[in-house]
Amino acid sequence: MENKEPERFTAADLSPEQLNDLEFFEKDLRSDSNKEIILVAYEEKNEKSH
Repeated sequence: MENKEPERFTAADLSPEQLNDLEFFEKDLRSDSNKEIILVAYEEKNEKSH
């Protein structure tokens, strides 16, 4: 079944500092859980971009 609803989210536009924070948190979670964890940041698209 095909999803006809437009995508509501897009990759988040992060600053270099925010990206570093996300990568640090990702590494911390991997270490704590002993699992390969990948974090992905999305943000809701503006209504104008639909």
